[in-house]
Amino acid sequence: MGDIKDENKILRLYIDEVGNTSYPKTDPGQDFQKRYLGLCCVILKKANQPEYLEDFTQLRNIITTDVDEHGKIHIHRKDILDKRGYFKKLLDKDKEEEFNSKLLEVLDKKSFRVIFRAIDKFNHKKRYARPMYPYHYMIGSIVEEYVRFLEVINARGDVMIESRGKKEDDLLQEFFESFLKTGSSYCSPEKIANRIISKNIKFKEKSDNIPGLELADILAIPVLFQLLDKKKIRIFDKQSFN
Repeated sequence: MGDIKDENKILRLYIDEVGNTSYPKTDPGQDFQKRYLGLCCVILKKANQPEYLEDFTQLRNIITTDVDEHGKIHIHRKDILDKRGYFKKLLDKDKEEEFNSKLLEVLDKKSFRVIFRAIDKFNHKKRYARPMYPYHYMIGSIVEEYVRFLEVINARGDVMIESRGKKEDDLLQEFFESFLKTGSSYCSPEKIANRIISKNIKFKEKSDNIPGLELADILAIPVLFQLLDKKKIRIFDKQSFN
């Protein structure tokens, strides 16, 4: 497949997880962090990335106009809700209203797409004698969906994930390269190669303040709760994360 130079046809998939990545040893009930693993994935066009960078700069400006401080302000959902760290300034109701209004404006944009996948790890483990590591299982499912999406819009793209530590990152990179080579029953290696432009995942720290990763972080828990609510599943300790 020839190179695609149109920035509207070059995309990036940003991935953040909700829930821990290990299988529970005993039935966790409806403790969602132990029972479920969800991956929230935001897709942005290369052409739109400067727009979102400016949006998140404006959010930081609401917290402080001192641009030297912007690098220390990480748009993280839990910090915003708890009004901790720099977000203590949101205790000011006017500032909170201004911040929330801007954030909702960003979330209401139509220039990004979301892929979300979740599994009940406890039930998944019971179905298989030797189940795959759940995080890698989910990444494979997400890449399949991403490739199908890229096919539909005739685009190509790569993948960025928030770093989870060197050991975890190395294992994930190894799995990713293997998946690209072997594909799956739903997605051939040739089909993947036509759409994924790099065999290397781009790992970034939370402190890098990547708008796509920050969007995924903000959306991950609300989307999981919406999914579970539709299935009429009650969630333990949900109030702590609203």
